[in-house]
Amino acid sequence: MWGARMREWKSIPRVKSVTVRLLPDDVVADMYAYILETDSPDTRPMVNSSLPSVILRLFQRNRELRPHAHASRIDFILSEQLALPGSSPWVLAPELIEHILSETREDNVDLLSMLDSESARIMREDARWWDKAAFSDKVAESPDPVPIDPDALEKLCVALVKALDAPGKRDAIESA
Repeated sequence: MWGARMREWKSIPRVKSVTVRLLPDDVVADMYAYILETDSPDTRPMVNSSLPSVILRLFQRNRELRPHAHASRIDFILSEQLALPGSSPWVLAPELIEHILSETREDNVDLLSMLDSESARIMREDARWWDKAAFSDKVAESPDPVPIDPDALEKLCVALVKALDAPGKRDAIESA
């Protein structure tokens, strides 16, 4: 319900203007270009992705590892220290996608009216905002805690042990 949120921002008495834009693939480079009007000094590809399924399922089954939504420090540590294959599980069933699209359609049309012409064109042409068929290639897994695949868990353990034995880590452990 981004349209409703933008209307709330616009209604704050001392807010003079609100610019609404779609987020591109590289948000950092976009911020530098749009706000600072310069090129981003960081040329590494930035990817904002979730942790692999095995870690998310481990968190689900062991809540003390990530007790609440804002306890994300462990996500960054694991992402930085481990090069794990895999992707996060898709948990939105087709019926839920249809419900979400139905419930947000009017707000999305409102949001379109707030965007610059290029962003509005991109949003109109992106079926993920409008059509459940855009997600037909996704296979939904249960959002509930499920048993963790033993092979995936073993690979995670091996990656964790390797990360602990990395040169910088080993020196820090030995000096402790």
